[in-house]
Amino acid sequence: MSTGDVTAGEGLEVDLPVGEDRDAPLAMSEPSPLEGLVERQWSRLYVVLAAPGGATEGVTADLGARLEAAMAAHGARVSLLVDGAALALLSGRGTRADQAMRAARTALALGAALPGAPVAAVTGAGSRVDEVPLGDMVERAARMLAASSSTPAILLDEPLAALLAGRFLIRNDARGLLLEGEIDGKQESAR
Repeated sequence: MSTGDVTAGEGLEVDLPVGEDRDAPLAMSEPSPLEGLVERQWSRLYVVLAAPGGATEGVTADLGARLEAAMAAHGARVSLLVDGAALALLSGRGTRADQAMRAARTALALGAALPGAPVAAVTGAGSRVDEVPLGDMVERAARMLAASSSTPAILLDEPLAALLAGRFLIRNDARGLLLEGEIDGKQESAR
């Protein structure tokens, strides 16, 4: 059976058997290279880090239990680090905007649970959760906290702030991008 060339769009040529119905869907023996792109979803991870000191000094089991309860309400896992810092991690399903809002609410809750402790929230992405650069994210959050002095505030990285724009009160000052609360009033200003 002979084939004829049919141009289907810019620069894409499809060989169809001559005499076949040109409106019928093409049967492809190999998966389209686009299928992998369509199916791949980026995994996002959010790190919320509260600086050591202040309310985290003299870490007790009670503090750990209170933080776990406060963070679980937002779908976050929390750990108290050796230096007294509190680290909350979030990942999961949902739109980027939904995930970012959970991260912001987690940061506000962590700030409320640890009054006086500065908090930083950052985001990162990878094609799978195990490919997200978690160590780099924690270091970035720690650098943000170090640069902010010890003034209580909730600092955001730029990608997270962009995802929250229009939903949360974000102010920019010499310390960076500061999360102040949720616009619709569900959360009052944390600072």
